[in-house]
Amino acid sequence: MSDKNVMSLLCFARIVVAAILLFLSASPSDAQDPPLPPPPDAPLKLPPSGPQNLQNGMGGVGGGNRAQQQFPRPTSASTAAVSQRAFAPSMIGDGFAGNATVFTNYEGQEGHDDPSHFALISPGLGGGVGQIKLMEAGSPIPRDRVMLNYSYFSGVPIGTGNIYVNRFTPGFEKTFFEGNSSIEVRVPMAITAMSTFNHDDVSSIDSTDYQFGNVTTFLKTLLYRDETFALSAGGGLVLPTAANTVMLSEFRDRYHTDLIIRNESIHLMPFLGGTYTPNDRFFSQSMVQLDFAANGNPVSVESISPQFPFGEGGPLKRIGSLNDATFLYASVATGYWLYRAPVGTSRLTGFAPIAELHYNRSLQPTDSVTIPNSGFTYYLRGQTIGSKDSDIEVINAVIGMTVLADDNKSLTAAYTVPLGGGTDKQFNGEFRLLFNWYFGGPTNRQTRVQF
Repeated sequence: MSDKNVMSLLCFARIVVAAILLFLSASPSDAQDPPLPPPPDAPLKLPPSGPQNLQNGMGGVGGGNRAQQQFPRPTSASTAAVSQRAFAPSMIGDGFAGNATVFTNYEGQEGHDDPSHFALISPGLGGGVGQIKLMEAGSPIPRDRVMLNYSYFSGVPIGTGNIYVNRFTPGFEKTFFEGNSSIEVRVPMAITAMSTFNHDDVSSIDSTDYQFGNVTTFLKTLLYRDETFALSAGGGLVLPTAANTVMLSEFRDRYHTDLIIRNESIHLMPFLGGTYTPNDRFFSQSMVQLDFAANGNPVSVESISPQFPFGEGGPLKRIGSLNDATFLYASVATGYWLYRAPVGTSRLTGFAPIAELHYNRSLQPTDSVTIPNSGFTYYLRGQTIGSKDSDIEVINAVIGMTVLADDNKSLTAAYTVPLGGGTDKQFNGEFRLLFNWYFGGPTNRQTRVQF
C-alpha cells in the first residue's frame, strides 16, 4: 500500500475514533421537554414581557421565544408527532452502486493476459467507491446533523473476481425555513480498486487504493405533516468528482493508455419519502427515489496512425458515450424503541432494533459501446465496453440496531444481505456503522427539528 493510502487510512481511523469518543464522552442533557399546552377551559397565561424573552429571535432550530416554545405554531415541522419524544433515526441503507457493472469483454489475444471479461464500475456511479442514495444513512425529514457512515462490502464484482471495499462517507445537513427544509452534502471515499489498471495484469488489480467518489448534495422540504405522519420531497445532485476509468498496457517497457472512460455524467435523483410515528416507541419510514443521468460518460480508445501502425501508444479516439441506466430505488424501514430513558437521567437514552427492505431496479436497458473493427489496436477491435440490454433487479434486507445518547447522538450498526439477484448482486454482504450528531439547540421537540 502506498504512503498516500497509509495516510488516508490513518486519517479515517482518527475520524472514527473521534466520533466514538464523542459518543462515549457525552454528558447527560440538562434540557427538559417543554410543558404541554393547557386544556381548552384553562385561562391562557402569557409569559412576562421583556427583552429576555426575545433574545432567541423568531423560531427555527434552537430559536424562538418562550411563548413559541410553549405553544409552537401548527405549521412548525417540530409538531409533527403525537409525542414530544417520538423520534425516527436515520435509515441505514443498503447499496454500493445503482447500475450494472460495466463489462469489458475480451476475446483473448496471443501475448496478452485477456480474461473472458473484466468488470469495471461506471465512473458516473462513483467508480470503485459506489453511488450514494438518500436512504444511505438519510431520513425523509429535514434535520440539523453531522454524520459519518462507514461501510464494509465483501464480494464486490470488480476486475476478474470479488474484492473488498471500505467506504467512508462524512457529511452534514442544515435546516432552513424554520426547519421545514434542509440541504445536505456528502463526500464519499473508499479504500477500493484502482481506477487505473494494467490490461496485461488484470488478475492482480490493486484493491487497496484510496479513491475519491462523486460528491452528492440533497435538498429536502416537508410537504405535509400532522400528529403522526410527515411527507417530504426533494432531490439529489451527483457531481462527477470521482476519477476516470483508465486501462493501460505495456509496450517496449513503456505504459500507454488503451482505453479511458471519462467521468462527466451528472446524476439527478428526485425522491418522495414519509415517516410515521404513532407514539414515542414505534417508527416507520419509506422512500422512493429515481436516479437518472443527465449526460453520458465519453469513451475513448487507442487508435492506429502512420506513426503508430499497431496502435501501441497511438492517439486516443472517441468512439461514443456510456449512459448510465435510469434506476428506481424503493425502501421501507421499521423499528421500535425497546428502551427510552427520561431526559437528563441517563447517558444512554434509547435503544431500538431496525429492519429494512430495499428494492433496486433498472427502468431501461443498460448501455454499451462497441469498438470498430478497423483503425484501432488489434486486440481491442470489435470488443464491447458495457453490457447491452441488461436489466438489473436487486433486493437487499438489512438488520440493525440504534443506540441513542442524550437524545442528540446516535450510533447504528447493521448488516445487509442480498436476497437473490444472481449476477445482478452488487456485493455478497455489507457491514455498516453510522454515527450522527444532531445539533441546533436543546434536545426537545420544540427546539430541535426531529420527527
